Amino acid sequence: MQKTPSPEYKTMDSGISETLKQDIEKLSGRSKAEIPKSEALRITREIWPHLFRISEPVPLKIGIHKEMIATNQVPPMLIKIALRYFVEQERYLESLKEGAIRIDSNGKRSGRVTLREAVGAEVALYRKQQRKLTGSTCDNREFIGRLRVVQ
Repeated sequence: MQKTPSPEYKTMDSGISETLKQDIEKLSGRSKAEIPKSEALRITREIWPHLFRISEPVPLKIGIHKEMIATNQVPPMLIKIALRYFVEQERYLESLKEGAIRIDSNGKRSGRVTLREAVGAEVALYRKQQRKLTGSTCDNREFIGRLRVVQ
């Protein structure tokens, strides 16, 4: 039995095509595990193309999901799935360099990437590379020993 989507998503009218509205309604009745990550990203990219640039990603504002949810254009679960999928991609992680400008949901400047965030991105990239090479995660002690000190 398919759940009916929340009424606020049925009545939204902000320039979104009927086809996209139907796609949103189809997915909003599913559980998180049943929603394909790529489909959630496709929908959010159609609404916010300036945020989800796959070939040249830019760092997104911390807490941008709150701004996106506040528009009531897409159910919160779809936004969260799409964002998580997007920010875990290697190209996005590579864009997180110290001092890089973050953007908000309107494409305006909204802070900068901190050193801690840049190092966190490097750690995530390293772990992804290790998983590709070995098929598993590395021992944290081994990993800590390979970190470089950034000054």
